Amino acid sequence: MGQHLGIAFDLDGVLIDSAPCHRAAFAEVFEEIGITGFDYSPYAGWRTPEVVADVLKKSQRFADQELIAKLAAEKSRRARVMIAASQPYNPGFPTVLEALKAEHRLALASSGGHASVQGFLKLSGRQDLFDVVLSGDDVPLAKPDPEIYSRSRHLLDVQSDRFAVVEDALAGVEAGLGAGARVIGVVGTTTAEALLKAGASVVIHNLHELPGALERIWP
Repeated sequence: MGQHLGIAFDLDGVLIDSAPCHRAAFAEVFEEIGITGFDYSPYAGWRTPEVVADVLKKSQRFADQELIAKLAAEKSRRARVMIAASQPYNPGFPTVLEALKAEHRLALASSGGHASVQGFLKLSGRQDLFDVVLSGDDVPLAKPDPEIYSRSRHLLDVQSDRFAVVEDALAGVEAGLGAGARVIGVVGTTTAEALLKAGASVVIHNLHELPGALERIWP
């Protein structure tokens, strides 16, 4: 694989299988204001306030910023409690990341807020794996805007031709491509076909497949 790579990991759906927790937290919050049948799939990779605002708009509910912020904060609180209780780490974390860390520089780049990212790092006790940590609070625009990955690449100090992004969401794939990265898609939130169509170079089903995927891109 030659010289070291910079590898940026999304959090939700990549390092932790948090989608069920986020889905349940959103559903609970929306049901309490009379909105049922929430479908999480189209919103994977979005910031929580943007999901709340969009769902309220589509439900033809008037919502000022105060209400959006209140509902988003409550959803995030509930999701953190659920994640802390279940600790749904994906197979391969942290074993695979430890092996990669020996040769490469790693970043955590999540659309989640600072509290959620720090909660994950505290629960896992593995902040040592990451040279760079960025949350959705560190950038003005959420994925699919590429800034969080562009900043990750800059802070990892690698050129775009040595930069990989590991993502499960279509918005994240778009963001990685926009930052000049080669994207490895993780099947789960969406299908392998959708990830490849969005521009992922390779798709994997679990983190144990990641070293092989990197070797395929950078022999």
